[in-house]
Amino acid sequence: MFAFADTFSIPGIIRWISLICTAVTLGALTAHVLELPNKLRLGGMLWLAVQQELYSGWGRFIGPFELVAVVSTWMLLYVERRHRAAAGRAMLAACVLSAALLTFFILNAPVNAAFAAWTPATLPADWPDYRAQWELGHAISFLLVLLAFIVLLRSLFRDALARALRATARWPSAWPSPPSASETASPGSARDAHNRTPPRRGEPRARPLRRRNPDVNQG
Repeated sequence: MFAFADTFSIPGIIRWISLICTAVTLGALTAHVLELPNKLRLGGMLWLAVQQELYSGWGRFIGPFELVAVVSTWMLLYVERRHRAAAGRAMLAACVLSAALLTFFILNAPVNAAFAAWTPATLPADWPDYRAQWELGHAISFLLVLLAFIVLLRSLFRDALARALRATARWPSAWPSPPSASETASPGSARDAHNRTPPRRGEPRARPLRRRNPDVNQG
């Protein structure tokens, strides 16, 4: 419940945009890592067909999520700049996501541009080197984005816990104080306690109160 308390504030909206876009990016990179062992056993022509056909359109769909994840996380750092711990976590996540995006442009983008123009007849002899570079880039990006996702998720729960503790600290002040023993005592019990109190030295002993018997006729 407390995790959604500031969902509609500006930091809350930016936080959820960053977290969701990072999760989508992480899902795509997880698919690449899970496919890695099987793709390393493919021959050149089949590997080229997979790269050109299976991943067609991935960049147009996943790319915007990667960019929004980076931009929104840097925006989260700006809006949390007055909160030292939250700003530190946002900076770590933003730097890691930026490193993952830089890894894509250094390792993956050149390979994508190269095999887009290849055909089975023009497949170069060193195509395994391109494959290794492409898979290595996605594996590095997977580790970086996974780290950023963990940091963002941890930051979300830590902030929710802090709000819960602050709210809990305010609750006791709003509660009415419990009645004292004298306030809860009945008049009869207070009278009995008075009758049982021993008199001080020099004071006459109080006579116990006697109840009238309603059955006795009063003359």
